[in-house]
Amino acid sequence: MSTELKDVRHRIAGTKQIRKVTSALQMIASARLQQYRRDIGHSNAYRDTLRSLMSQAVPAAGDLKHPLLTTPENGVPLLIVFGTDRGLCGGFNADLLRGIQTFGHSHPDMQMLVIGTLMSRRVRRLPYPVMQSFPRPRRQETEETVDGLVEILREAFTTQTAREVHMLYHHFRNPLEQIVTAEQILPLSALPTEQADTGSHLGWAPFEPSAQAVLDWLIPEWLHRSVFNACLNSLGSEAASRQMAMTRATDNAKTIINEQSMLYRRLRQESITTEMLELSGGNLL
Repeated sequence: MSTELKDVRHRIAGTKQIRKVTSALQMIASARLQQYRRDIGHSNAYRDTLRSLMSQAVPAAGDLKHPLLTTPENGVPLLIVFGTDRGLCGGFNADLLRGIQTFGHSHPDMQMLVIGTLMSRRVRRLPYPVMQSFPRPRRQETEETVDGLVEILREAFTTQTAREVHMLYHHFRNPLEQIVTAEQILPLSALPTEQADTGSHLGWAPFEPSAQAVLDWLIPEWLHRSVFNACLNSLGSEAASRQMAMTRATDNAKTIINEQSMLYRRLRQESITTEMLELSGGNLL
């Protein structure tokens, strides 16, 4: 067998092994995506309800004070970036890097809090300091990770280390569309109020046991669920991006195998023809 034929055979065998890996990653990502889609649906609905309630309850509560309602006089903008631990998910992290650069143009003094080991390595090339970084949580660890994040945010905000807090993450719309979203979550006075339910107003409603007690529960719950929702959307978007990337990789591997198989058959036929001609020529001599 000629060297060229051996090279083609090795190329076909190697591509088949790659196809097995990408196909397995595709199936794993698809299974995870089904779980995340259910979680994201429930989380989005609950967070939207909390946002609507916040936009009504805070104005209706009057002049009550809360540490998260006022803007600190000192501090820098803090950006939470939800990235990944591993690659093989298309342009997921590249889109986040572009979002960071866009955000940095309007907030040149910002600091970052980064989720994801791979993302942490990439953002260190940017001219923005990283306050802290965490590995990407697994599905069952999301609540615990979010609790730690929220505690860091509250401490940074109340101690005037951060004057405002933003999140940068992929908002999951469907398996084919994930949108990089920058969202401000602190201070709460900067939240938009247009999402309030116009069919119900709390201006007339009494607060039980008191307006302060309601806000003391509602505000931390809204902050926690906002971060939790962003984390879930990021996890679901990562699974969708990895599924699409591995689907394309599997299809490309199949195309390469077909092309190399055709090349192998052609080279083998040429080799056989050459040998037959050589034998015929030898017999004639």
